[in-house]
Amino acid sequence: MACSKPQVPDAKLYRDGLASGDCSPVRDGDLRDDCWVATAETKSLRAKPCDLIGGDRYEGECWFVLAEREKDPTLCKKAGTYADEIGRAHV
Repeated sequence: MACSKPQVPDAKLYRDGLASGDCSPVRDGDLRDDCWVATAETKSLRAKPCDLIGGDRYEGECWFVLAEREKDPTLCKKAGTYADEIGRAHV
């Protein structure tokens, strides 16, 4: 093991993912999904970040953010528990 290459910390992978729009290298699932949500807020990648989320915890939030940013009510149905909030005030 002494000769193996040191592993890049997830915090750095997270920051790199935010900058590049590719959060897939982040190993920690919650951190990776949070990165995808943040990417949906800032990058013009359309629905791709939300499609790549691995768990339900962040998926609805991601679709909510994307629907709000894009002003696209067709994305609301994918926002899960956030869908009602989108319909009331945001899109």
